[in-house]
Amino acid sequence: MLIWIALICAAPVIAACLAYYVFKPARRAVNSGILIEPQRPVPPDLRLWEAKDGKIEEVPLSALRGKWLMLSADAGACAQDCVKKLYFMRQIRAAQGKERARVLTIWIRADHAPAPPVVQQAYRGTRFLIADASARALLVRWLPAQIDQTYADAIYLIDPKGHLMMRFSMELTPNRMQKDVARLLKWSGSG
Repeated sequence: MLIWIALICAAPVIAACLAYYVFKPARRAVNSGILIEPQRPVPPDLRLWEAKDGKIEEVPLSALRGKWLMLSADAGACAQDCVKKLYFMRQIRAAQGKERARVLTIWIRADHAPAPPVVQQAYRGTRFLIADASARALLVRWLPAQIDQTYADAIYLIDPKGHLMMRFSMELTPNRMQKDVARLLKWSGSG
């Protein structure tokens, strides 16, 4: 009788150990974007510029802390892939509904070519920033790229504390990207 009582008491512990160590359930990722681990803080010496009212002003990314930043960097001529990224960012932000004020979209022009006026008109809610030569070199080191890709082949997400934390490949649909951003906004109290 004593052995049966000991077996009944030990059964839940044995079952828990077997479930945890032997029959592990497969962990599946919930996110579609690629988490950047460890997160990378915005480089303090990243100098970006913005043309406003005919004047060029310096805009440090650290000054935009407190908001979620969706960032894309590309050549100023803004070819088809560039326009696609800008479109995705605009749609993802708009799909957030009431929460869209917590997200800023930023396009960094990584050369001296001016952005086409059509692009500037179509994406008015996007901040158009310019990277000088030192900033371009810093962007290459800071923004992670996959094999056979560059930083210009993705959309990046920066959290409100100023850490680069997620990369969206352009193979993803805007719907999958939007779900990741919505989940982050839902569970994050900041921004």
